[in-house]
Amino acid sequence: VPRIFDDSHALAGIAAGVFSAGLVYVIGVFVTTAAANVPLNNRLVAAEGGKDADAVWEHYLVRWTYWNTTRAIACGATLIICLDLLAR
Repeated sequence: VPRIFDDSHALAGIAAGVFSAGLVYVIGVFVTTAAANVPLNNRLVAAEGGKDADAVWEHYLVRWTYWNTTRAIACGATLIICLDLLAR
């Protein structure tokens, strides 16, 4: 039996880390995509060729970039948590 399974505290710490990584990823990437980026994309498509297309684009560019950066940070945080788990 690998030594890691002999130490319940280490195993609990790894489980907490895996849970944390999953939570950060699900909230930071999936929820952000579904709640922010997809609706922005849909509004942009709906405005294509319309009178207010330029205004929609300006709004889209600022908001989408913000939420995409949020997703990138969440991915980076998930990576850091996973790398920490691998280093244990």
